Amino acid sequence: VAVGELVDDAIVDVENIFRRLKENRQKALPEPPLRVIFEASSEVRNSIVYATLIVCLVVLPLFALSGLEGRMFAPLGLAYLVSLMASLAVSLTVTPVLASFLLPRAKFLGHGRDPLLLRGLKWLDARVLRATLRFPRPILF
Repeated sequence: VAVGELVDDAIVDVENIFRRLKENRQKALPEPPLRVIFEASSEVRNSIVYATLIVCLVVLPLFALSGLEGRMFAPLGLAYLVSLMASLAVSLTVTPVLASFLLPRAKFLGHGRDPLLLRGLKWLDARVLRATLRFPRPILF
């Protein structure tokens, strides 16, 4: 969970950049990729910062522990907070720069169709959703 939390900010940013670049390629008059990346990264910036701050608030009660528990968990909490803040700094600075170098010329952005496995999973997901929405009470029970 901790490792996932550390990369979550960057994943959200890259997914939004990827989606915006893909939409931009399909426009009749595409905008410059750097502008698209800047706007896409700016869209999710507040959400990323707030989500990280909320996770930091959850860790803060560890510092109120006293005795053996406090001496054991306070350094762990501090290391976690420092790594979260470093992850946030990287996701706000390095991630958009790397995306601007790697994603604009990516060949997979132009493909209109999803890979076969993804199409199969989407088909299966749609069938399961339709079935569960038809019979919600037995499924909830």
